[in-house]
Amino acid sequence: MTSTAATGQHGRSYESSQHGVTVVKGFQRLWQETLMCDTQLIVQGQSFNVHRAYLAACSQYFYSMFTKDFQEKSQNQVTNVCFVMFCNLCCCFKVEFSCAFV
Repeated sequence: MTSTAATGQHGRSYESSQHGVTVVKGFQRLWQETLMCDTQLIVQGQSFNVHRAYLAACSQYFYSMFTKDFQEKSQNQVTNVCFVMFCNLCCCFKVEFSCAFV
C-alpha cells in the first residue's frame, strides 16, 4: 500500500493509493450481502437492489436521476432503467443476470 502524508496550508493531510479500491470493495461487499441498499433498479424485468450513492458516484446518468428534479429521486424503485446505462455500471462490479432477446 502506498500512502503519503504532508503538512500544508490547511493542516496535515493523508493520502492512500488504496482508498478508492477499499471503498469500491466495501460497496461490493455491502451489495453482495444486500446490506444498506436503498433502491431497486428494474432492468428488463429483473430487479437489482443497489446503493444510490454508489450509482451516483459512478454515473452521471444516475447522479442526475437521484439529485435533480426527477421522480426517481423520491422513489424506492427505478423502473425501465436504460439497459446500456446498466451495462456500463456492470463494469464497476460483478452482476449476474439473464435476458431473453427476441
